[in-house]
Amino acid sequence: MGKYGKWFVESGQKWLIIFPEGTRAYDQLECPKDEKKRAAKIAFMKERKLPPLQHLMYPRSKGAHLLAMKLREAGVKWVLDFTFGYKKNIIPSLTSLLDGNSGCAIDIHVRKIPIEDLPSDDKEFSKWMVKLYEEKDKLLSHFFKHDRFPDGKPAPIKL
Repeated sequence: MGKYGKWFVESGQKWLIIFPEGTRAYDQLECPKDEKKRAAKIAFMKERKLPPLQHLMYPRSKGAHLLAMKLREAGVKWVLDFTFGYKKNIIPSLTSLLDGNSGCAIDIHVRKIPIEDLPSDDKEFSKWMVKLYEEKDKLLSHFFKHDRFPDGKPAPIKL
């Protein structure tokens, strides 16, 4: 385990947030500002024979796989998968969320996944991540059509 993994375990941290799809929030196929990035995303999907997602970007799984395996070794028992549904498809900035001035409503779908259920093999983990993101994309399609997640019971939280 590297120095950050060791620090994570020894510090008593209880949570860690990652975004395996990257940090850019835009439609995968609609024209992002940088055409090179758009071309790279299309090439990524074609190379892996993946259908385009409507609401998400496909994850890059190598770092997530390494992290999951190290956390499993460290005794972590669960992975929480969050899918955020933004009402009226208004995506706030991270800064506005953190300072409480986002002015938007967000629904959150949460799945608790036993870390032991995650594949140990990196190729199988990558396939698992793709399937997970395809499921998340379907959840978001339902959310945008019905203004709620399919199994959701409203539990509003002011951000």
